[in-house]
Amino acid sequence: MMTDKKYIFFLGGHDAEMCEIKNILTKHNFSFYDKNLIWSDAKTSKYKDDLDTIKATEIPVLIELQIDITISPNTIIIDHHNENENNKSSIEQLAELIGIELNRWQKLIAANDKGYIPTMQCICATRDEIEKVRAFDRKAQGVTEEDEKLAEESITYNKKEENGFTVIKALTEKFSPITDRMYGKTSNLLIYTDNALTYYGEHKKQIVNKFRNLIDEGKAYYGGGERGFFGLAKDKVTPDEVIKVEEEIINMKPELIEKLYSHHIFIFPFKWRIWNIDDDKATLYEKFDVSKFTAELEQNTLWKREEFNLNHYDHFNEFNYFYDYVREILYDLDESLKFQNTDDDLISHFEYKTSNENKYNIKLCNEDKTFNLEIDSILLNVYKTGTAVLSFHLRNYEYPGRDDILKINKFGRRIYVPFFDLEPDSIITGKPDETKSEKVMCGTKNNEIPDALWIGNPNLEVDNKKFYENFENYRNKSYFQTGSFTLPKFISGLFSKNFFLVRENEGYCDFKKKKKNPKYKIFLKPVLDDRMHVVSWYGNTELVNELNQIKTCNDFDIGTYYINDNREKKDYYSYEKCPWWYNYIFCDTSPMHTDRFVKQKLLKEQTYSRWVESGTLYGFSRFSFVMLTSSFSDLEKYGATFIVRHLQSIYYKLAELCLLQRATVLSFSDEVTHVSNLIEKKKTRTRIGIEKIDDLYKHYILFVNKIYFREVTAQEQGIEMYDMMQKIMRIPNDVKDLDNEIGELNQFASKEEAHNLTKLATVFLVPTLIASLLGMNVLPEFKDLPKFLLFEGEMVWPFWISIILIILITFIAIRYNIIFKAYRIIRYDFIYKIRKFFRK
Repeated sequence: MMTDKKYIFFLGGHDAEMCEIKNILTKHNFSFYDKNLIWSDAKTSKYKDDLDTIKATEIPVLIELQIDITISPNTIIIDHHNENENNKSSIEQLAELIGIELNRWQKLIAANDKGYIPTMQCICATRDEIEKVRAFDRKAQGVTEEDEKLAEESITYNKKEENGFTVIKALTEKFSPITDRMYGKTSNLLIYTDNALTYYGEHKKQIVNKFRNLIDEGKAYYGGGERGFFGLAKDKVTPDEVIKVEEEIINMKPELIEKLYSHHIFIFPFKWRIWNIDDDKATLYEKFDVSKFTAELEQNTLWKREEFNLNHYDHFNEFNYFYDYVREILYDLDESLKFQNTDDDLISHFEYKTSNENKYNIKLCNEDKTFNLEIDSILLNVYKTGTAVLSFHLRNYEYPGRDDILKINKFGRRIYVPFFDLEPDSIITGKPDETKSEKVMCGTKNNEIPDALWIGNPNLEVDNKKFYENFENYRNKSYFQTGSFTLPKFISGLFSKNFFLVRENEGYCDFKKKKKNPKYKIFLKPVLDDRMHVVSWYGNTELVNELNQIKTCNDFDIGTYYINDNREKKDYYSYEKCPWWYNYIFCDTSPMHTDRFVKQKLLKEQTYSRWVESGTLYGFSRFSFVMLTSSFSDLEKYGATFIVRHLQSIYYKLAELCLLQRATVLSFSDEVTHVSNLIEKKKTRTRIGIEKIDDLYKHYILFVNKIYFREVTAQEQGIEMYDMMQKIMRIPNDVKDLDNEIGELNQFASKEEAHNLTKLATVFLVPTLIASLLGMNVLPEFKDLPKFLLFEGEMVWPFWISIILIILITFIAIRYNIIFKAYRIIRYDFIYKIRKFFRK
């Protein structure tokens, strides 16, 4: 024991934490009083007679007791509810007071009391640990088997949804078995009986502010951190007061929208080419003719080309962040910003005009919930490299819960079905799968894709079928027999009918003759898989404060790592072991990595933690760029809202540039394959294949000079983040591989043309020999030239043979570009070798 002071402890309402506090006091031989109080009736007055017996040398310690009587000045109060809200739980404060260290079980108890299941997850609690803690907590509160049964019935028969709240009239006075069963299924839970009420969820702070008078009167209480609870004390309010508070909470939704909770950008990069042309003969300029793409786009009046200018202060900040040579690919520049050699067709920027009433709606299948996100903008950038980027920029004003953010990112980015759920019969029998169509998407819709995604009125789910996608067509096998990918309607609805073709076999009038259907304009292929890329900001002060804590490995248990075999302890930040942070980075709702050591290594490598102790974390994956900060109201308080704007503009541009680079590399790789197939055909080897290699190399030089940059800004943070994105997306490796592929094609073309020159020299060997045998003095003197040309006198055959050979050689040289090709061999070989030298 590390204290000599004489403490006398008085225990408050019983729950898991109070029972464990009692165990600690008993184990360490401290004196305490415990009257087995219920939480809502835990008052200091219950111990008035005992307090009067305290000696002058003794220090009374009140643990989670409401102060309703006068207490001595030397009294110590331990609490973290109501006005005593504290980052540390009561059991943690007790441990500091008496000088002990909590064990794993006690830390779990503390986390449960501070922030329920999410806080337990932040200290890597397993499912089994969480279930044990919750069961212990319910038992400590006096929950019986009958209460568990009544909780089930309450949810089954008395649950309703009202104005964004899940409201349940409880058939038992014990609410904890109901809250445990409803965890993860709602962000706003309101449970009540005739004489009690408790709210659990995202809007605790606003509700506490609204009913401050009831708290001051001792009729209400609150706790649990930012995402906590507010309750009416049992038997302190009348049934009429309960109903009145319930109605006021349900109808106060406008007051609950305090500030922006999160910002989400879903990015869909894709490759494109003009459809109705001959791919074998067309040049890349013809395939990627931006003017034809934009001309079709401009016929849709809802798409409008918007050039970038510096008419706004925020535009200046964004523009000034990047190097001059990078801006040309990031922005469709206004005339006032263009340089003399600016490529007007390099990028064309369009914005889609949508009504303010329309929302981006994500309906979940496994719970009765729909996320309705405000649409900030829908943007499309079209590039002359045969690539484009479509992005949805969304604002979240209604869902501050950390689990809600994960669900928005996971389900809001899906564009088609990733896989089907199959019955296990075929595994056992070896027979073809016979899963019924009504079952193939049950698990997929519960865990991987939303029940529906649409743009439009959030209250009218199928009001506009043009933008409504529920993925039900995939139940029909004929729907995907010509290809797995189909544009979802919330994307295809933005464009005119037959604008995009996504399955090549469907674009022919006559497939055998390769006759293309002219009604299709653009052939589109996705760059990623069945998901869009996510750029996301989330503000949650409580969560940030959890993740930036420095911890020390002091439990020799699974999950602890050591510097060496001597098990030397090592400090780490909480985010390195946080399941929620892992899910946020990798856009999932449950960790898909069960090796906790590898997972911790990934979190360390893919987190940008320069400002971690200032409350800002960044995370990167191949499919995401996420940022976590304090809540917006706290950022406002300290003037740090600019970092949210950075993500919405500057950092989004970094992610978009990386996706463009990745898409362009894949587009060129497709073209390398196409050209390779062409040169395998003998008839086209010299006539078309070589010319296409030449064309491809020119566009590749454009990519290297205009799109692929090693550095895009002079800002240190921007340099580091861009490097991380490049590495995680494997872009430098992909560019190197593409460079090798194109280099090999170029070397082939050089050898092929050198071979052609050799053959041509062989053809002229005989005429040259004949000419030498006839003598080199075959031309007459100048004064005799008219006689030769007018055939006066004898026919001089050496002269005429020489003239014919000269004409023939000149014709062949012009016809087959011999001089140009010889120059090309030298020039391209030189450029390629120089580039490889500097790359090394």
